[in-house]
Amino acid sequence: MDLKNIQKLFLELKFDINDKNFRFLLSGKLASSLILKYLIKKHNINPKLNEILVPKFMGFGVYANIHQRIQVSAQFSEYTKIVWLYHQFGIPQSIDVKNFADENNLLIIEDCAHVLKANLDDGKSDILNSDYSIFSFSKFIDCAPLGGVQSTDKNFLSFLDDEINQSSKIQSILINNLTKITNFINPNKLLYNKLTSLNHSLWNFPSKNLDNKINYCKKNIESEIDLRNKNFNFFKKEIKEKIYQSYFNYENLVCQKLPLIVENLNVQKNLIEKFEHYNFPYELLTYDKNRNFLNPKFYKTIMIDHSKNNPSFYKQIELIRKLA
Repeated sequence: MDLKNIQKLFLELKFDINDKNFRFLLSGKLASSLILKYLIKKHNINPKLNEILVPKFMGFGVYANIHQRIQVSAQFSEYTKIVWLYHQFGIPQSIDVKNFADENNLLIIEDCAHVLKANLDDGKSDILNSDYSIFSFSKFIDCAPLGGVQSTDKNFLSFLDDEINQSSKIQSILINNLTKITNFINPNKLLYNKLTSLNHSLWNFPSKNLDNKINYCKKNIESEIDLRNKNFNFFKKEIKEKIYQSYFNYENLVCQKLPLIVENLNVQKNLIEKFEHYNFPYELLTYDKNRNFLNPKFYKTIMIDHSKNNPSFYKQIELIRKLA
């Protein structure tokens, strides 16, 4: 994809992205694998001794992918060399991870798989402030597999280009077909788990991009970005006086899900009962309400789908206003 199309794709995001600092990749997991491979070699990191500091409650596939390259730990120690900066459900971390990393001489890999935009009232972005940032566009639109990486490290991008140029497109086609097959299988079936594990292993190895995935993303991502940002602002406007959420300080936020922390458990119970009665989509998931992977506070939280896949979104917000 040429520079003009890349800039058009991210125009709404106001990213400083161009062909000099951004690359599409087959998946976000491939991006993480290649970043780790490069950093381990460049900084002489011992992957069997040294560790990467990760938060709790990421997907098991992410942990498995990272662990193929380096030891994984949820505790900071003398062996920690890299920090995995993960924005859970697309809500940015509330701590200054860069200062923590600088103080402890750590490298940062920023996982933006669940977030594409997070601008504060002053226009400042709370994401994409590290040297290596990972995207997973399939978390937002039906384009799986497709990811990307942004980096300010020119040597890394050269390394990345060499790795992809030497790779095979046959593997990409195989991964794509495995993804399609897996989507038709009941997640509770043994075959689903086997195919998923196989795919996660293949994502660890370089493979060429599939142009049809990039073209589909270019065609559909902007409308999804606009919708999610619009729905986030509607959500914030309608319930901030009822149940204020810590991430309402964002002026623009394009995230995967909207966490709704309800401190009153009776209210939470009533909401869930009503959601189920009206067959409104929701999930009850573990969420770090502190948004601080160094000092987390996990809470069972209602997750609202604000994508185009939820036609009941506005009815859900109306119900929340009535019951809160």
